Amino acid sequence: HFTGSAVETYMNDSMNGVLFHEAAHQFVSLATNASGWLNEGLASFFEGCQLLPNGTVLMNLPANHRLFPLVKRMEAGWMADVTDGLPPGSTETPDKAPTFRIVLENEYEWGPPWYAPTWGLVYFLYNYQDTSDGRYVYRAAFREFVNKSGGRVGKGAVRNFEEVVLENPSSVTKGMTTAVQLPRTVDEVDEVWKRWLMNLRDEQVGRVEVEYPFHAWAKHAITRGDTADAIEFFEKGLRESPRDPDLLIDFGELLVEEKNRDRAAKLLRRAIQVLEAAEVPDEGRIANLDKTLSKIDPEHETLRTVRDELLASYGSVVQGYLSDGLNLMALDLSWRTGNDFNDPGMFDYFEEATRRSGKTLSIWKLAYNEENLNGWSASADGVFTAVGETLASSFGEYSPEDYQFRFLTLDTVTSGDFSLEAEVQAQHGKVNFGGIVFGQKTGTDFQSVLFLPPGRVSGGIEQGGFVDLVTFFGSDEFKTWTHSPVENPATEERHTRTWNRLRVDVTGRNVDVWCNGEFVTSKQYPNLNVLRGRLGILVGKGDMRFRNVRYLARPDQDRGAEIEREIRMEAFAPAGESRGGSWLGMTPPFPKVSEWIQGERKSWQEVGLAPQLLVLWSINQNDLVPLDGWLTKLKREYGDYGLEILCIAEGWDGDRMEDYLASHPFPGTVGIDEVIAENVGFTHDQYAIKRFNLPRVLLLDVDYTVAWEGDPGFRVGEPWDPDAESYLKAPLDDLLERRKLREVVSWREKWNVTALPAMSDGDLATALPFLQEAQDYDWKIHTDIMEAQRRLADLEGRLQSILRTAEDLAQEGREPALDVLVDWAGLVGVKLDKKTDRALKKHLKGGNTSAWKKALSALKPLPKKIRGGKDPEGVQEAIAKIQEMDGAFPGLLAELLTNHLDDEGALLEVVEGAEALPANWLIQDYLGW
Repeated sequence: HFTGSAVETYMNDSMNGVLFHEAAHQFVSLATNASGWLNEGLASFFEGCQLLPNGTVLMNLPANHRLFPLVKRMEAGWMADVTDGLPPGSTETPDKAPTFRIVLENEYEWGPPWYAPTWGLVYFLYNYQDTSDGRYVYRAAFREFVNKSGGRVGKGAVRNFEEVVLENPSSVTKGMTTAVQLPRTVDEVDEVWKRWLMNLRDEQVGRVEVEYPFHAWAKHAITRGDTADAIEFFEKGLRESPRDPDLLIDFGELLVEEKNRDRAAKLLRRAIQVLEAAEVPDEGRIANLDKTLSKIDPEHETLRTVRDELLASYGSVVQGYLSDGLNLMALDLSWRTGNDFNDPGMFDYFEEATRRSGKTLSIWKLAYNEENLNGWSASADGVFTAVGETLASSFGEYSPEDYQFRFLTLDTVTSGDFSLEAEVQAQHGKVNFGGIVFGQKTGTDFQSVLFLPPGRVSGGIEQGGFVDLVTFFGSDEFKTWTHSPVENPATEERHTRTWNRLRVDVTGRNVDVWCNGEFVTSKQYPNLNVLRGRLGILVGKGDMRFRNVRYLARPDQDRGAEIEREIRMEAFAPAGESRGGSWLGMTPPFPKVSEWIQGERKSWQEVGLAPQLLVLWSINQNDLVPLDGWLTKLKREYGDYGLEILCIAEGWDGDRMEDYLASHPFPGTVGIDEVIAENVGFTHDQYAIKRFNLPRVLLLDVDYTVAWEGDPGFRVGEPWDPDAESYLKAPLDDLLERRKLREVVSWREKWNVTALPAMSDGDLATALPFLQEAQDYDWKIHTDIMEAQRRLADLEGRLQSILRTAEDLAQEGREPALDVLVDWAGLVGVKLDKKTDRALKKHLKGGNTSAWKKALSALKPLPKKIRGGKDPEGVQEAIAKIQEMDGAFPGLLAELLTNHLDDEGALLEVVEGAEALPANWLIQDYLGW
């Protein structure tokens, strides 16, 4: 058992005294008091530590070898009791998972079946988060539970846990609303625990895309006074955005308050460097940071002077190298100095030297020594063998319908960016597919680049090869992000030139795929965790060979990798041109059309900020690979989310198109390509149809850049199957999720039906949730979102400067509206300090506020006098009395009553709605909503 003392020894001796994150110390205090299931759970929990280059341990990373098997068992169901699926004395793992109650009661013999569940229970309690404000719901209560009971087991353990942990969740940050379920009993925890771990599993493999708002969570933690949590969020935020000046400054300022001046000074210096490297440096902000640094670091000015002198000297040397044409020397010195001093300016020299030399200092390592499988995690089934210069694989008999696979993974770990390259020999009829694996979490959860060999015959036509970028989730689910044809040699060479070079580059969250030196595709993943894991090669059923397998591991957060990627991409995409026919990530040219057959279009922008589908096709192609039914279904399913479809047919199809569409209706707009030469259409040429063939489909994001391009994946010569999924589905669904277009459609309906009428009535409480929800969406998608964001920002601005607003209202005699604003401040979550509260009370106790209350009282007897015209004179007298009262609102009320004297219904409506008059005036006149 991994006892507390063992952990202390491990941390103090094995790590040689490195500085640990606060969470590591919290872990030690937990482990010291632990026993039974908790001891085992904490021991497994410690496996998830990650040591950062600055010597800080970031806790709380999932132990995937525990996570994935546990989720699989949970999906299979819950154990009925501690013996369910386990023979007496057995150490085998049952198919099902133990419930929370079974683990807590601890009535079992220790063994492998319990390692993953105890890890899962501890990990859940320590990390169950409310995504609204980032707080850890049970962390503090769990710590108290351990300190009080050490992980009590047996009789009474469940009730003790419910009382100490479940009944004491952390409080939501003021002004925020909770977004998590809070079970009250252990039995209710099971489904919450299961769902949370399943979501965690899905995040790890990229099934769901999650971007963590670490900076916002850190601010919320500071508001709550949870400094340790704030530091943890800041650390994780720096992993994702190491050059975010706002994050660096806020983190540095927090550490100043916490008396951690060393780290604070380092972060604030880095923030200054980032600000100085900006296109327009913020001199005022830089000066303020300099003042702060001078206070916390007495040697700051000296250090800055020395640093500037050193960088100036290094810069002079680098410039000298560049002047003398010694570009590689300049490249080496600028890269080392830029990383050592974290100086963006040195990377300007690095970029210049890289462009001049056309070379890189990055050193690839040969992964296969051409003798044996040393350096690889070789599988026991002997699928892979060393055969001289090639790695041979033989995985059973080839079968076109069998999609099993096997791995060979490298014994290496990369903490930063990396590349992997391999030449593959794969022939149709001998193997289904093979290629590169990266981000591998388990045997069924990984990212991959697969080569599908040319030569398959479909509908009597031989097809070329394809390269697919695929994510596998479990044993029976995957997403093919791109399905890209590769340029094929002439027909007679296809079965002799069989080596194809695959390469994958991982730079930050970006993955670039290449084949035979040509760009294939790119994808940006939601977070770095998805891309971290084992890497290697993969084969399907049959025989296949690999050679020249090599990899490149870069230092963590190496700015040079980003620059090299930018230059590499530019080489394949000069301004205004495609990357070898690919428009991925760029705004493509709008098609040139000789004739519009159905509808008419002039630009991408004219449809607004909506997803668009460009389909390049021909009549002959559609007879072989039918698209009309598929596109019609797409429009029906995705039209509500704004999807626009633009179909451009070959130029020589014009004469037949109207008749063809009558029997093969296409949705959206249909045009005929402009012919520029025999068998060449202008648009089809721009989109490299000679390379990619027809049909070619491109999905444009709402910002008019190509989010996906490729072949839809239907078989030649076969009728369209309505139940068959195309390769477009995953990226299209991904776009809808990333841009939240489904939610936007629902929000816009509620905005128009509920929120706008409520605001017209001065009912902010009803409208506020829709104003707040709009903050989650991209304002560029729709003017309604932009307007909602503007309104809330305007209101928050007025509330933040409420004293000035109060003066403005007082000058106009509208203090009753200030009373409404104070109520709204509570709704919105703007906290008014005591000084502000006292100043506002002076206005709220004035004569105009009292007069308004008297005016409302004067209305109480009016409904009886109004109905049936019983007492018109009494109504007139009441209006006259109200008219004489002080302030703007009694006069406004009297005017409204006078204007509706001839309409009994309207007059009663004014009386009944009079109390909301200040709120109505605020929204309609003052805020201009």
